[in-house]
Amino acid sequence: KENIDDFLTCNGQLDLLIDECDSFDIKILLREKAKSYGIPVMMDTSDRGMLDIERFEKDPTIEIFHGYLKGLDRKDLKDLPNKEKVAIVLKITGLETLSPRMKASLLEVGQTITSWPQLASGVFLGGASVAHFARRLLLGENLPSGRFYIDFDEIIPIQQENSFDIKSLSESSSNDQSGFLQMIPDDILQSPYPIDLTQLKHLIEVANLAPSGGNIQPWIWVFDRKGNLHLFHDQIRSESLLDYNGTGSLVAFGAALENIRLFASSIGLEIEILEHIHSFGEKLIASVRFLTKLNQPILVPHIDLVDGIALRCTNRKNASRTLISQGQLSGYVKFAKEEGLELTFVQEKDDLEKLAKVVG
Repeated sequence: KENIDDFLTCNGQLDLLIDECDSFDIKILLREKAKSYGIPVMMDTSDRGMLDIERFEKDPTIEIFHGYLKGLDRKDLKDLPNKEKVAIVLKITGLETLSPRMKASLLEVGQTITSWPQLASGVFLGGASVAHFARRLLLGENLPSGRFYIDFDEIIPIQQENSFDIKSLSESSSNDQSGFLQMIPDDILQSPYPIDLTQLKHLIEVANLAPSGGNIQPWIWVFDRKGNLHLFHDQIRSESLLDYNGTGSLVAFGAALENIRLFASSIGLEIEILEHIHSFGEKLIASVRFLTKLNQPILVPHIDLVDGIALRCTNRKNASRTLISQGQLSGYVKFAKEEGLELTFVQEKDDLEKLAKVVG
């Protein structure tokens, strides 16, 4: 930043500036200075072979980055973490012009990858296109400002052998809850305690903190005229190979109902949970009746765990293996037995490797 004017003008002004800088604040500063000096700027991205040309020496009214970053202050872009840089990348490139692979990759920045990916073939293509058109610009040819693509996947389209119909959200049952309303059981007695909407909203917010695969939250909550709360499976939201027969969602429903049980007891709200589901694929999971409200907490089993409901942490780092202690494992087995379940652990390395192949 301190020597940028010298960089552009010392010993004679640059004829062309080629931007290969990673810092967004410097990218903008370079263009601001180049525009003031009347220096053309070129930049390439390896995705779809995009070449960006700004002929500031021909037209000083051209907006920086063709106006895509209009309204952004470069001071706010300094030292951004990679995850926050994604939004700026999308502004610079334009979401609609990104390749499908890059769109998918940007969602994983900060999760499974540290930065946006580049292939050597794409980098070499970018270098070649910049070299070719920089030569023509420097020879005085009338190269226009704008964005241009040398997209090999468009030049030689590859026919995909397998295609899948992806259901849009507009097809989701979430948008038509009349089906769920028809499933509300009519043989459940009215809740004796008339819970107010503020308490109800807080209770559902706590329930929604329950973990679910991919945080898809595959539930629909319906509060009926009898004052009962019903839990339904929104199967469109959880449609996934990793949720075979809804088994993953069932775990999430159990966690959500447990959150309700613990939190309601902590505020002195006595409830009754009626489980309805008997086989895979059913949509009506459970109903909650509100019985009475006390002035002190109700001491239900494991009520101390209520303080951990809002504690969430996701760690995707591939750390070295640390075994769970036998004491903790015994505690999990005990919890399961209280609900009439049997819990089995897989710990041997060979068994884990076989399981990893199945999961992978």
